[in-house]
Amino acid sequence: MQELALSYLQALFTAEEIGGIAYPKAIKQCNLDRSFESLDRIDQLLDAIREKQKPTLDEFIAVEEQYNFLYMLAFYASYMISRSPGVQVGWQSYDQFIAENPGMAGAWPKRFESSIVCLVLKDGKEKQFLPLVPIVIRLFEGPSKSVRFSVEGFL
Repeated sequence: MQELALSYLQALFTAEEIGGIAYPKAIKQCNLDRSFESLDRIDQLLDAIREKQKPTLDEFIAVEEQYNFLYMLAFYASYMISRSPGVQVGWQSYDQFIAENPGMAGAWPKRFESSIVCLVLKDGKEKQFLPLVPIVIRLFEGPSKSVRFSVEGFL
């Protein structure tokens, strides 16, 4: 998962065309410039997609480019946590995380939202962030969750 995250971030941060990802123009217009305001722009983008397309999760993730779009946003949100001094992040798949933490399987069922686990190391303590959760809630349910607020909760 670590290599996958880095490949998505590299694609996002280079001037190259983003291939295989839905909404490439909208992503560029969001100006994901590593600022916390860019997380607000992600919320606005998710709101616009929800309002215009009224997508359902199952239909949305059945399209590879849209699935990749959600993963890219999730890795970016996690990356933003790592920008805080003294914080390190790493990524695991759900299966990797549960293999190391079997007791968490009851708390976190296996589904799309839990497919990425961001491990956040701060002040010698490790916490877990599920970056897809606020993204999925914002896109499919409404503005009750904010990507920025969720990220700032780990700083």
